[in-house]
Amino acid sequence: MKSRFSRICVVVSLLIFSMMYARLTAQTLTADTLAELRCANILILPPNSCEFDIILVNRSRPASQTASGSDGISWQYWANGTFYLTLHNVPRSLLQNARCELDSTPLPRLVFPHILGSERRAYEVKMQVQAAESRIAIAILGTDSVQNSFVVPQGMERLLGRFRLQFSDTVRSPEQFRMEWTEPYGRFQANAFKSVANNLYAQGTIGNLELVRHDNVEMLTAYRTEIPSIEPAPQLAVSTFAAEYTGDKRVRISWRTSSERTGRRTNAGFVVLRRIVSAESIALMVSDSASLLKLFALRPFDTLAHFRTNPALRLRGNAQGTLYELRDSAPSRGDVHFYRLRPFDANASAFRALQANFVKDSAFVRVPNTVLKFARAEPNPFVQNSTIRYELEDRARVSAELLDATGRTITRLAENLEQPRGVHTLALDASNIAVQGALFLALTAIPFDDAALERSETLLKLQRIR
Repeated sequence: MKSRFSRICVVVSLLIFSMMYARLTAQTLTADTLAELRCANILILPPNSCEFDIILVNRSRPASQTASGSDGISWQYWANGTFYLTLHNVPRSLLQNARCELDSTPLPRLVFPHILGSERRAYEVKMQVQAAESRIAIAILGTDSVQNSFVVPQGMERLLGRFRLQFSDTVRSPEQFRMEWTEPYGRFQANAFKSVANNLYAQGTIGNLELVRHDNVEMLTAYRTEIPSIEPAPQLAVSTFAAEYTGDKRVRISWRTSSERTGRRTNAGFVVLRRIVSAESIALMVSDSASLLKLFALRPFDTLAHFRTNPALRLRGNAQGTLYELRDSAPSRGDVHFYRLRPFDANASAFRALQANFVKDSAFVRVPNTVLKFARAEPNPFVQNSTIRYELEDRARVSAELLDATGRTITRLAENLEQPRGVHTLALDASNIAVQGALFLALTAIPFDDAALERSETLLKLQRIR
C-alpha cells in the first residue's frame, strides 16, 4: 500500500513540474497577440469518450501591421505550452477515474523518458484529469534548441495534438457538454516560442527585454473553443438475407447491404441468431418464412455469431453497401435451421441507437438427410440419345444402369462414380441397343463417408421410339 502511495506521489509531482515547465522557463513578452490556440473538432463518441484537437495559429506580423506600432515580433519555432481546459455539464463522478490520452500528434516525440541533465531533442506530452476542479491539464515539454523545435510558419496553423478523454461511465446528456479554456489565462495557460537569435525588444515603461538564442518566450495568446458535436448513430439498409445449404452439413448465410454510414470510431456490426427445429416437430411444414416466423415466435434463439468475436461481421462503412457471409455447421441432418439477422451498436445508449432498414431479416433452410434431390431424362420419349439430369444434395457415389421391362440389366452408365454436390448429367446412347418401347433407368446415390445420410434410389421410366 505504501509503495503504491509513493508511486502516486511521484507521478503527481512529475505532472506538477511539467505543467509549470513552460511558465518557469519562459520570459514574458508584452506585445500584440502573437498566437491563437483553438480547441477544435470536439467530437463526443458515445457512450463515454470525447476527442478534441489543440491547434496553434501563428498570428505574428511585421511592425507596420501591429496595433501598438512597436517593433514587429515574428516567430516560427514553437517552444512549449501548458494548457488547462474546464469541462462543463459533466458530473464529477464521471471524472473520478477518467483519463486523458494522446490520440495522435505531429510533434517529434521522445521515445524514451528524458534523462535529467541531457539535451531534450523532442517533445514530451503529459496529461491529467483533475476531477475536483472538472479540468484537464495538458503540458507539452519542448526541446532545448531551435533546430529541434516544431515549426509553425507565420500566418499558418499547426495541429499540436488530438486528445481523447475517456470518462468512467456513460455521459447521459452529451448535447449539454462544453469545453472551455480555463480562466484567467495569465494564471492557467502558458504558450511560448523559441528565440532564433539574440534580440533586444523595447518594453515601454517596463524597459528592454534581452533574449538570446534558444530562449523560450511566452507570448500573448488568444483562446478559442468550438461547440462540440455528437457522432451520429450508424445507419444501414439491408437489401437481402438468405441461407443456403452448401453440402457436408454446412450452411452459407449471406446478406447484402445497399448502404452504410458509420462514424470514426463506430463499434457496430451484425449479430446472427439461430433456432434449430427438428423434422419431427414440423410435420406440418410451411413453405414461407413469414409462417415460420409465427411458428417459432415463442421459441428461444441462440447467438450463432457476433461481430465482437467475428471481425467479418463488423460494419464496414461502405456507402454503396457490401456483401457479408457466414458459414454454419449443422449438428445433425433433417433439421430446419431458422436464422435471424440483427444489427447491434456496442456504443448504443438511450440517446443513440443504430438505425437499420431491413427488406428481409429472417431466412430458413432445411439440412437434407437424403442425397438425391431430383432426376429426369431429357428428352423422354427419345429415339437414340437422351440425357439423364440429376441433382445431389451432398457428395455421393453414383451408379446408374439401364434395365428392360423384365428388370434385366442392358448397360451400365456409371458405377460408384464420385461426384460433388450439385447438378450432374449422364449421356444415354441407345444406338446399339435393340430394345424398343419401355426402358427403366435405376439411379442410386450412396453418401460419401457420412453414415447420417440416407441412401437414395430412383427409377426413371423411359420410352424409346422409332
